[in-house]
Amino acid sequence: MFTESQLKEIEAYILENLPKLLEQDQRFALAVERIVSEKYAAKSDLVQILQEIKILREEMNLRFEASERRFEEMNLRFEASERRFEEMNLRFEASEHRFEALQKDMNSHFEAIQKEMNLRFEASERRFEALQKDMNSRFEALQREMNSRFEEMNQRFDEHDRRFDEHDRRIEANTRSIEALREDMNQRFNRVEQKFEDLKSWVGVVVGGFQRRAGQSLENAMAGMLRVALKRPDVREEMIQVRRKLTDHKGVMGVPGKQFEFDILVQDSEVIAFEVKSGSDVEMVEYFAQKRPIVESAFPDKKVNMVFITLAPDESIAKACVQNDVILAW
Repeated sequence: MFTESQLKEIEAYILENLPKLLEQDQRFALAVERIVSEKYAAKSDLVQILQEIKILREEMNLRFEASERRFEEMNLRFEASERRFEEMNLRFEASEHRFEALQKDMNSHFEAIQKEMNLRFEASERRFEALQKDMNSRFEALQREMNSRFEEMNQRFDEHDRRFDEHDRRIEANTRSIEALREDMNQRFNRVEQKFEDLKSWVGVVVGGFQRRAGQSLENAMAGMLRVALKRPDVREEMIQVRRKLTDHKGVMGVPGKQFEFDILVQDSEVIAFEVKSGSDVEMVEYFAQKRPIVESAFPDKKVNMVFITLAPDESIAKACVQNDVILAW
């Protein structure tokens, strides 16, 4: 990974020289346009994340509305619950502490949700204060009725306990959902970062700047380029050999025993031979295709694919690749 200062230097270099290259080389400009369009297509993942946050916010709104309805029900029941008021205050304070803990955990990711929660909690506190004043004025009258209703109050408080337990379980479930969402977001940002690194490797390869990327080997730059060109995220550095020479034992290309160099060889469950050209013609494609038997002879137990990489190929190059069973990448 690059340090922040290295990234700034690379960014400054690109911003200074890219406009000149775009004006001087039309094919290069088209290639950069194609690469940029592929990179920004990955922002659909961010749209999905925003949609999930919107759905979470709507669910929270529904839960808060349900809480408000419960508070209104409790307001009516408190008229018959004077002697147990202190116990209920303690339980409401515990509930507020749970909400505050949840707010602290959500601060870094859901600022908008936190502001809305704060407003709702302030409104709840104002309702409690108004309710407390009203209850104090009615306490003397309600005290005379407590003996006959004490049994009923016990049953109602048991129901309140059950509801608070259920509320705790919902808060724990919400916390787990938030953690899962945060992990998913981290993974998606990591994938976006990898795609950005691969795009930089691809640009470095096609303009001939393999060694300009400080701290990165040629094979690693090739791996990033191939992941972009072939849409193969499984290509790794250890699978790549650069400028590999293979011997023509059967004399397919002339005298037996002559060695031929391949720009890149990728070995895994299959073998992929690459020819990389900044400029190309039909003869180059045909000559590269003729070397297929040499690769098949060197790796008899594996499937062989031939890939021709060039900048802005014309229709004749594409047709020649199809006719010679060669994969074209640009």
